[in-house]
Amino acid sequence: MDIKALIESESASGISGIMQFRSELEGLMKFMKDNEVRSYLEIGVKGGHLVRFLQTAFQFDRTFACDLNKPASLENSNEIELFHGSSTSWGYRRWRKRIGHVDLVFIDADHTLKGVRKDYLREKKFPHQFLAFHDIANDGYPDLKRFWEEEVTGKVATFVNSVPDDTLINSLHRGSDYINDYRRRYGNSCGIGIVGSESPTNYGE
Repeated sequence: MDIKALIESESASGISGIMQFRSELEGLMKFMKDNEVRSYLEIGVKGGHLVRFLQTAFQFDRTFACDLNKPASLENSNEIELFHGSSTSWGYRRWRKRIGHVDLVFIDADHTLKGVRKDYLREKKFPHQFLAFHDIANDGYPDLKRFWEEEVTGKVATFVNSVPDDTLINSLHRGSDYINDYRRRYGNSCGIGIVGSESPTNYGE
């Protein structure tokens, strides 16, 4: 798998909606490849662009998504099972218990300190190998940065963009006004952090 080429092709497509910096996504994908990730859950998928891109690239054995909305790109998907609802609901807990072990859970939902803490503490109780967090270095979400630095244990990898002129994958084909406004509000990185698993205690009961 040529990860850089896959990302560059997605960037050049002109239709991508992936809200990721190229270097950060490349780091995540290399980590997933090196650790032989075969099942994936994304909590907070918005339009579903990232989960579909990763599914196409890796051809996971099992792929799952959770969002309050129902992205059109995931409707009637035979490859991605969607939980339509809140990750804080009891319905989600029942669904999460049913799907069992997931190699990597990518958390990108509620960006408040209370919200991300709930997702973190809940997912720790379900069987998994890795938990990943988005926006841990995003200037627009200081609570997430503080949460990652002060509350998360078992860290194994961090990917933060360091290329000054890089932009979000889906921003490459937008006007300079959008890009400049994004940098002013959020900075020049999102950041992805990954932690290793801990033995589940009660599987979310």
